Amino acid sequence: MVERAHTPVHRPPRFHDFFLVPHPAEPAVILLPDAQGWTLPNWVHDARRGRTGREHDDPFWPSAVQREVRRSMSLETTVLHAGLFDSRDADTGDRHSVIVLELQQSASAPPGSRWARRADLSHLPLAVPWHRATLARWFAETEAGEPAPPATSPARPPWQRSGWYATAAAWMAAQLRNFGAVPAGPAEQLGTKLGRYLLRVPTSAGIAYFKALPAMYAREPRLLRLLAATHPNRIPAVLAADPDRHWFITWDHGAPPLETVQDLGAWENALRAFSELQATWTSAETRQADLLEAGCPDLRLERLAERTTALLADRPALARGEAADPGEAGLSAAEIHDLHAVAPWLRAACDRLRHYGVPDGLVHGDFLPANVALGKRGPVFVDWCEASLSHPFFSAVRFLASAEWEGRPLREQPSVATRLRDAYLEPWSRYGSVDRLSRAFALAQALQPLHHALTYQHLWHLLAAESSAAHTWERRGVTAQSLRSFLRQRHAPPESCPSPALTITIEPPG
Repeated sequence: MVERAHTPVHRPPRFHDFFLVPHPAEPAVILLPDAQGWTLPNWVHDARRGRTGREHDDPFWPSAVQREVRRSMSLETTVLHAGLFDSRDADTGDRHSVIVLELQQSASAPPGSRWARRADLSHLPLAVPWHRATLARWFAETEAGEPAPPATSPARPPWQRSGWYATAAAWMAAQLRNFGAVPAGPAEQLGTKLGRYLLRVPTSAGIAYFKALPAMYAREPRLLRLLAATHPNRIPAVLAADPDRHWFITWDHGAPPLETVQDLGAWENALRAFSELQATWTSAETRQADLLEAGCPDLRLERLAERTTALLADRPALARGEAADPGEAGLSAAEIHDLHAVAPWLRAACDRLRHYGVPDGLVHGDFLPANVALGKRGPVFVDWCEASLSHPFFSAVRFLASAEWEGRPLREQPSVATRLRDAYLEPWSRYGSVDRLSRAFALAQALQPLHHALTYQHLWHLLAAESSAAHTWERRGVTAQSLRSFLRQRHAPPESCPSPALTITIEPPG
């Protein structure tokens, strides 16, 4: 365990990243000399934007690691994973992680360092005591790998195994050549999560993105092609895909993400454009059938109501799994009891929302300002992995909530949440007055955590069916966190609720 400070530390949290760099041909890792013994190479840096650490909190974490390893050790590497050790100090907030890398070019170990093997652990003095158990875990996993060591456990996704990157890079280069594009530099890793792998690739024809997905997200390229057929300026075009391996490539949008723009008008326009796109997919039952055929989970309002009881009985899905933060634990027995008590309200609220008349349709699932690019022809909406068929207002509810918790400068403007909500609701005027739609939106706010919880319950079970590492999924605790959020909002006084205020009572549609 990481030693805790004995006195309060008044400074921002820091990340202590230790790099595990394996030998390319045998089970051995680089250790550096230290005053107290030997240690894995270490990088201490401040938290970014106040986040809590590791790549699942920061999508650009792998590229930052690559740059630091290149600077400090003159080694070209790719990041495999940070799944061996991850702990946060409760007093300081400091995070300690071990990041497993893969050498991409033959190179000598840094001066003064040594290659350490499993047998060396019995006598080498280690400067950080917990390194011994972590290294033993890595050696056990590596030496059991296939086809021969040094390898990586098959329990990990393909992109977290040694040798995978070279195969993917060769496929990517071959596909890009079909479009007259030649890679113009090394691919930049943007994510190596259990839930997805992302590269940004400079080419002679512009920047391309490569994405690899687990089977639970395999629908994304199919859905992108379906949506792009009717909204080519709003959806990334899929250039190439390998359905068996769940790989695909898209072009860069050449535009800043909405989260970096402080013009409220641009945010309003983006919400209107997204709402108009959604409205297209709620106009007929055939549209809903198309979404289901593309692989979107069926979370229509009647299904939400039906699945509430089963969700609350699904203890594995309500657990957090492995977590560095004690506060990220699964739901307690008392919380589950409280949720059972309000389950009749949840079912009645789903029925009431249906009576407002806005049909179920396309829900993005992760509609955040970071997933909107402001292109020359208007906003482009990306990252549709978690899309579903449900009430469309759930997307905008998530968007407004993210604008609150991500601390955007726009939140300081008066009535910003109301203005954004009203911009989103404009294309839905065919279904009622502003007042009626606003009441429906308030009810959708109350129900959105249930939709989010069911979405991630579904995804977790899909992942658990394909991977024994599902308990380490970086989004493992979203189901519990969403339901806990519902309980907090339900008991919060009106002045503490997000604006527009959360409505818990069931009003008649009028």
